[in-house]
Amino acid sequence: METKTAEEYEASFSLLIQILQNVEIESITHAKARKVKETLLALPAHHTKGIYAGKTIKQILKMEIDKTMAITTVNTNCIQCYISLFRWAVNTGFCSTNPFAGLKVRGSKKKAVDGKEPFTSTDLNTIISHPDFKTYDDSYSWKFWTVLLAIYTGARVTEIAQLRPCDVYPDDNGVWVMNITEEAGSVKNITSNRIIPIHPDLTDMVENGFDLILYFHECEQRKQDKLFPELYTTANAKKGGKVGDKVSKWFNNTYLKKIGLKPTERKLSFHSFRHSFIDYFKKLEVPETKVKQLTGHSHSSTTFGTYGSEYNSKDLYDLICKLEFDISSLRKSVKWSKVEGYF
Repeated sequence: METKTAEEYEASFSLLIQILQNVEIESITHAKARKVKETLLALPAHHTKGIYAGKTIKQILKMEIDKTMAITTVNTNCIQCYISLFRWAVNTGFCSTNPFAGLKVRGSKKKAVDGKEPFTSTDLNTIISHPDFKTYDDSYSWKFWTVLLAIYTGARVTEIAQLRPCDVYPDDNGVWVMNITEEAGSVKNITSNRIIPIHPDLTDMVENGFDLILYFHECEQRKQDKLFPELYTTANAKKGGKVGDKVSKWFNNTYLKKIGLKPTERKLSFHSFRHSFIDYFKKLEVPETKVKQLTGHSHSSTTFGTYGSEYNSKDLYDLICKLEFDISSLRKSVKWSKVEGYF
């Protein structure tokens, strides 16, 4: 058996033991097997890393979970292993039945992996109108800008959190863009590397002229390697977490509760910004190829995925400008605690 395969089996069986505890193999019924499946589907995608490292299954299930394990992961890495294990146990006389037989998960992978809902216009106003959000200083800059960038770019939390000053610049078409690149850290897949034009709302944020571009320039003057260095903590690195974990934890577990958007039956999180972004263009009946290029989704068809050329930044800027959010109250009422540090 190859080392990698052996390690995968060991991890799967260790997870089974954690869920069932130390029980006799004959006592594992179909009902208990179904409970195992339900638990697996509720666990986060990386339940041994980041904020989940060192925690028990019970402790993890009490936490706010943004992204659960994919159905394919549950089926292939876990259920199939258990089916094979108990098939062997039946054949060798350790038990009489295979409780995991026929227990593979059926359904939409997308719902199991994500299942988040978009923010409504009212939600977005609530998010940016709270006094805490509009009181801006050095310690709050990453919270302020990560939220606004998520609203206007639809980028993933890690893509935003790992941005560098050099990733924001005017391109050859004279369009200010944000470059999502694996050179900054990590991206989900090859199509995630992309250019996103910056919405004009972000370059004219308040009446006194402060805007996102000025913030980028200020970071360059400070010789920062990252736009949001506060997100690169020693604790985060030791736990093997992603740079976006701090943003997600603050926004999902603290801020949404503070502004009254949690707890609720709706499945809302930082990733809901991405859904809102995509839904906005869907309602405008924008060509899917353009939206996929903006969001870093791959084309499923050979025609567009292999042979189609990319849209230039001017085309995408015109599309980005179609996003219309009422942030007039924010534009006029941000309270600058340390204005002198930014000009």
